[in-house]
Amino acid sequence: MSDNLKQEKEKLSDAPMEIQDILKKYKELELPEYNYRSDNYVLLGVWRELGAVKLFEALTLMSKSEFVKNNMSINSIFKIENLKKALNRNFKDKEKKSNEKKEPKKKFVRPVYEDSTGNFIKELLNKIAKEG
Repeated sequence: MSDNLKQEKEKLSDAPMEIQDILKKYKELELPEYNYRSDNYVLLGVWRELGAVKLFEALTLMSKSEFVKNNMSINSIFKIENLKKALNRNFKDKEKKSNEKKEPKKKFVRPVYEDSTGNFIKELLNKIAKEG
């Protein structure tokens, strides 16, 4: 085990319980590995703003996204804006289109209207022509 990881583990045991819980959940969800975790104030800030339930829900949703797993660091994941995006389902993976059959697009059918003004206009024009 490298010295950095030993130091991180030692620091973690000294960290507040909330931070230990957050990082435990982070590891359980198999989110991206890290050498250095986010600062305590960042983790406690999102804990205070979202609460434990919403924070863990956001992390769970993020763990289901290949984009998050492959492209985001621990610091990006714990940005409050990204956690809120996760709660709004913005990190949901796109569904595979090739395997799924979609309903065919409905063709537009032009409505047919009864010609109720044609005769009226003809009569009106004939009347004007006779008077003029």
